[in-house]
Amino acid sequence: MTELSEKQEIVKSHCNSCLGERNHHLLFLHKSKWSDDECDIYGDDVYQLLKCCGCEAIILRHQSRFSEDWDEDGLVVTTKYYPPAISRKKPSWFRDIISFGGTKFSLIEEMIDEVYVAMQNGSNRLATMGIRAVIETVMIDKVTDHGTFAANLDEMCKQGYISAKQRERLEVVLDAGHATIHRDYCPKPRELNNILDLCESLIESLYIHEVKTKRLSEKIPPRPPRPPKKKKDSKLEAVPAKP
Repeated sequence: MTELSEKQEIVKSHCNSCLGERNHHLLFLHKSKWSDDECDIYGDDVYQLLKCCGCEAIILRHQSRFSEDWDEDGLVVTTKYYPPAISRKKPSWFRDIISFGGTKFSLIEEMIDEVYVAMQNGSNRLATMGIRAVIETVMIDKVTDHGTFAANLDEMCKQGYISAKQRERLEVVLDAGHATIHRDYCPKPRELNNILDLCESLIESLYIHEVKTKRLSEKIPPRPPRPPKKKKDSKLEAVPAKP
């Protein structure tokens, strides 16, 4: 593999690892044009292989224009990234689930992975449905299935897994999932992030904190036994009378 040359062009582009616009080395560039004389339309494509100057992650950026897509600035440039651009990283504890082992942890990890893939590809409805499915899986794992979401939430409260306030918030998340299926609801990116925040908070408190707290308690040395209390002498000493 050859070293990057100092003369290589530097361009701004989105970086999934750094989560934002960063300087990139332009490793490879390919341009192409096309036209259809019969329909009197045309367009062009630009493919750029880029390497982040910071984290060194490599992406492919595809920018295209089509003669029928215009705005006040001229031809609209459509940009796509491969892999698709993301705006949210998985939580720092996400990979801890794998180390915990067990079928249930593996299932939750796979489901969260699929939610992030849906988000990354702009499939907000699918991501919301997936979050609803994750919460249902968590509830059934903790309290078994009581037939309805409401009954499962009640049992989660009864057994102390969630508070009354958390129940109210989870009801909203579950209703958002229901609305995407039955009421033509498509959450905006900020709304979807809020929904996922609540889901991840539930997983972290019920699984990650539970396991980490148990491991921590095993490392803490026990308190030494308290020494027995000394018994006070019941006999009162005589106090000499004042002259």
